[in-house]
Formats: sequence, structure tokens, C-alpha cells
Amino acid sequence: MEFNNVNLQGTLPPSLGLLSSLTSLVITRASNLVGPIPPALFDNTVRLAILDLSSTSISSSLPQEMTRSPLITLNLGTTKINGTLPDWLGTIPTLASLTLSFTTISGTIPPSLYVLLGLQSLNLYRTSISGTISPAIGNLVQLTYLDLRETFLSGTIPSEIGNLVRLTQLLLSQTNLTGTIPPEMGKCNLVSSLALGGRSGGQGLSGTIPSELGNMTAMTSFVINTGNVMGTLPMSFASLSRLGHIEVSNNALEGGIPEVIQYLPLIRVISLHANLLNGTIPNWIGTKTLITNIYIRDNDFHGTLPASITNLPLQQLDLQYNQFEGPIPNFNSSLIHLYLGNNKFNGTLPSSLATLPRLRVMSLWYNMLTGTIPRELATLPALTDFNVKNNQLSGTIPDEFGDVSFSLSFGNNRLCPPFPSWCTTAICSPLSQTCTTATTTTTTTTSATSSTSSFLSTSTSTPTSTSTSTPT
Repeated sequence: MEFNNVNLQGTLPPSLGLLSSLTSLVITRASNLVGPIPPALFDNTVRLAILDLSSTSISSSLPQEMTRSPLITLNLGTTKINGTLPDWLGTIPTLASLTLSFTTISGTIPPSLYVLLGLQSLNLYRTSISGTISPAIGNLVQLTYLDLRETFLSGTIPSEIGNLVRLTQLLLSQTNLTGTIPPEMGKCNLVSSLALGGRSGGQGLSGTIPSELGNMTAMTSFVINTGNVMGTLPMSFASLSRLGHIEVSNNALEGGIPEVIQYLPLIRVISLHANLLNGTIPNWIGTKTLITNIYIRDNDFHGTLPASITNLPLQQLDLQYNQFEGPIPNFNSSLIHLYLGNNKFNGTLPSSLATLPRLRVMSLWYNMLTGTIPRELATLPALTDFNVKNNQLSGTIPDEFGDVSFSLSFGNNRLCPPFPSWCTTAICSPLSQTCTTATTTTTTTTSATSSTSSFLSTSTSTPTSTSTSTPT
């Protein structure tokens, strides 16, 4: 019996328990289905193997009566199921897949769950599960999918996790787990996606990245967020020929861009923001022509951007809060988000920026940019955020920027009146006392200041936001 995306209303009728031949009950994406799972549902459903009530408004705790049915798949994800994870779940020996993600299920993982030797998938993502991961998890050798993200699990990752050699997804990020990454994890060489890390503001994992993880040759995505992981990516990662996504952010990595990245043929995303990295962006970066996203903000990188970076089909580039300098280079027309704020870039705004048809965000604040603001930038068809405050730009503000409701910021430059009528205080203030045109430098007089104030108090088009959003 299956009802997907049907506007069912009311509660589950207990009379369903009379269907002794029922093998599958699937009712999903029915937000108006409410109430508890009736215990009578399991009175005579001696063949019920699949119970999927995901994305409904079913509530209450799990009824123990479900042990009467030979359940293989139990999916109650994205419901209002509550209470604790009951110990009696371990008495359903047929259970192969358990999904309770996006519920308020709480308590600890019961010991009986670790004796379900046929369990292949365990998904407790975004629940209130707490306690520790028992070393007994090593008994679940049939597991292929383990998702414990965004829970309140604490303690260390047991070395017995290395027994789970059939895993293809190992997701333990945004938890309260601490300690080091066990080298035994490298035995899980079928894992394609590995996600580790702590909750925001938490202690997270520590130590270095074990070289044994280089044995996980099926890995396509490697994530360790929020912790105190030190060192760099081990050279053993050169064996990860399928790795396309590297994200080790909000940790304590040291050195420069990890050298091993140049040996990854499919690398697309490099996210190393908020570490202790320094040095320059290496020239070899331009040889990795599949890279679309680079996030290395909040480090101590310096120097100029290599010319080879123009070879990349970048969509997102976030270099904010570093010490980069020199001119802004030309970029590929694929660029969507450009974050270069709080650096030491100098020179003029290149006219080539006006040739990027997909560019939505141009965040260049707090640099040392000079010259005028090209009018052509205001005509970029996709632009929604333009921030050049705290530079040394001169001339006037092109009136064309008022044609569309952007998030705009021009303050603290050397810009001159007349100011556009849409140039509100939020957009254009504070103004520098020095106004620089193409040929002259003028110190603003009292009358000019009065004139300027009248422009700043008038607004015919107010942007929805004056702050620039950054990728997470």
C-alpha cells in the first residue's frame, strides 16, 4: 500500500492492523496526516516489512507493538515522532534500515541496537540523540550508511569504526565528539563521503589527519569542520583520485595550500577557511581546471594572485580577511560570487569585471583600490550585491546603480558630489572629507557638507540589505 505526495488528512486508522497480508505501508509527504502510530496497526500485520511514514505530521513515541511485525525498513524521518530511542528496537532482528532524521527523538543509542547484525542503514541526522558511540558499533559489519550528523553525541570516535568496511557514507559532523581521528577509519575504503567535525563554538576533533585515510580510495568528499585539527593534508591523499571536494574549515591547519591538492585530478571545491594557513596561492592552482569554488578566507595568505587563476572556471572565490595585494586579475565568465574584502588589493577596478554575465556578488570592501567606478558595472544583469566601501575610489557614483535595488555600499572613499538621490546614509555614508575628481582634490567645505547631507537624507530606492552575505 503506497501513497506518495497525496493530500491525506486525519489519522492512521487502527483497522489497518487487520490486513494480515500487508507487506508494505508507505505514506510520505502528507503533512496533514496527524496523530500517533496506532498500536493496533501491528496486531495482525505479520508480514509487514516496510513502514515509511516520512514527511508527515505523525506524532507520539514509538509503539513497542511494532516488534510484532518483521520490519526490514522503518522510516519515520521528518515527522513529529518524539520520546527516546527504545531499547526494544534491538528485538526486531529483521531490521535493516532505520531512519529517524529530523525528529525530536532523544536519549542515548541503546545497547541493543548494536546487536542488530543485519542493520545496513542508520540515519539519526538532526535529532537530539546524546551519549557516546559505543565500541560495539564495530559489530554492525553490514552497515553501508551511517549518519549521526547534528546530534549531541560526545566522547571519542571508537577505533572499532574501522570494522565497518562496507560503509559508503560516514557522516559524523556537527556533533560534540572530541579526541583524534582513529587511523583505523582508513580501513573503510568504500566510503565516498566522509564528514567529521564539531558544533559551532565546540571543542571538536584534534590532532592531525591520519595518513591512513589515504587508503579510502573511493572518497569523493572529505569534510572536517570546527575543531582543532592541525598540520596539513597528508601526501597519502594523492591516492584519492576521485576526491572532488575538500573542506577543512574552522580548524588549525598550518602551512600553505596543501601541496597534495595538485595531484588530485578531479578536485572541484577547496574550502580551507578559518585556519592558520599562510603563504601565497601557488601557480599550479591554474592547472586544476575543474576547480569551481575556492574558500580560503580568515587566514594569513599574502602576495598577488597568480595569473594562472584566470584559467579556472570559478563560480565562487572567497579570499576575505587575508593580506593579498596587487591588482584584481581578470576572471572567467563563469564567476558568480567574488569576495575579496579586507585585503590590500590596489590598482583600479578592472573593466573586465563588467564582462561577467553571471556575477551576483562583488565584495571588494576595505582594500586600497583607486580610480573611478566604471559605469558598466551597474549594468551587470545578475548583480545584487556591490560593496566597495573603505577604499580610495574617486570621481562620482554612477547614477545607473540606482536602476536596480542592489545591496550597495560606497562609504569611506574619495567620491564627489553630486550624489544620486538614492544615495542614502546606509549606502554612501560615511563620506570622506576629501573628494577627488579625475584632475583635482577638494576638501569638503561646510556648504558642500550641507549639500551632501541633503542628498543622503533623500531616498527613492532603498536596497533590501546593506550587508554582504558570505558563503558558509
